[in-house]
Amino acid sequence: MTNHQDYTGFYYFMGLALNVREMDGQLVAAMPDVPEGYEILLESFDPDQFWMDGGPLNDETVAFVRDEANEVRAMRTGGFELVKVSPETIKDLPITERLLAPVLNLTITKEWAFSELLQSLLKKADGDWVDYRLPYPKYEFVQYVSEHYMLIFHGSNNQIGGHDDGELIRLQTIGKEIRAVARRATLQDDRFLVALPADMRPQLEDYITLQRTFMPAAHFAIIPSTDEIRLEISALPPAFAQVLRKEYADLLAD
Repeated sequence: MTNHQDYTGFYYFMGLALNVREMDGQLVAAMPDVPEGYEILLESFDPDQFWMDGGPLNDETVAFVRDEANEVRAMRTGGFELVKVSPETIKDLPITERLLAPVLNLTITKEWAFSELLQSLLKKADGDWVDYRLPYPKYEFVQYVSEHYMLIFHGSNNQIGGHDDGELIRLQTIGKEIRAVARRATLQDDRFLVALPADMRPQLEDYITLQRTFMPAAHFAIIPSTDEIRLEISALPPAFAQVLRKEYADLLAD
């Protein structure tokens, strides 16, 4: 019989938080502030394996990952790994608020107008502003696109409405500096190692400090040697491992 207490707790990945808990004998998961009745039901089908009923990944599987002590340390679903964190830690982590969208009422005329606008944007694909002149709220067009097409929405790198992306931009800048001078790199399972010139230590220290916000369960180590310095990252989330595999493809191929 599945022991629900093994899985309950908070899980986190880059602004996404899930609270897994038991409700009326059923294991459920929910983002912060999700109204009662909108939880994701987790249905067990194998040890540490569940189907998700509801939510953005409806009908997908979720696998809970255990450490060497047989304690659950993470949950994996949809190519992402959410790391289990304590209630104290979750309070200090940045969480992207996710609210329920209003019901989208589409008429034939409205849907045709949205489709025509989207197809023209995809055909032009120049990254310019959307010349939106339709007689419908803009949020309805965005909602239509998100529900009908596999597109990724991303915020601006500019500070708009008080939102500050400064730390993320700084992290991206340092990441590019590290990549530019990298000498060797290896990536095996959830462990990444890269060798750099010895004078890169200040950048590595800043990189680790910033990266811990996005990967709180990953382990970072700086390993000095005679004429170079190495950065080791272990317990990598699978999605970030794929990012590193792409960014360091030429060095990893050697």
